[in-house]
Amino acid sequence: QGTLSQCPRLFELDPVHRFEAGRPRRVCGNTAAMLAESRFAPHFEVQGNREEHFGLFRDVVPALGPDSSSGKCC
Repeated sequence: QGTLSQCPRLFELDPVHRFEAGRPRRVCGNTAAMLAESRFAPHFEVQGNREEHFGLFRDVVPALGPDSSSGKCC
């Protein structure tokens, strides 16, 4: 939402998860929970639920690197 004073345009949760203010982004259920159930909750609008797992999202896989062969998303 762009409400984090230290990073109003781009928030980098970790090397894989970067969030631009105002731009929706698909994330796995674990990341959604991390954003919705932590100190970051007031700064993010998390939509959807965790009832059905669709596997890794294409925009996350390349960032995991060559030694991530486990197939886990988080």
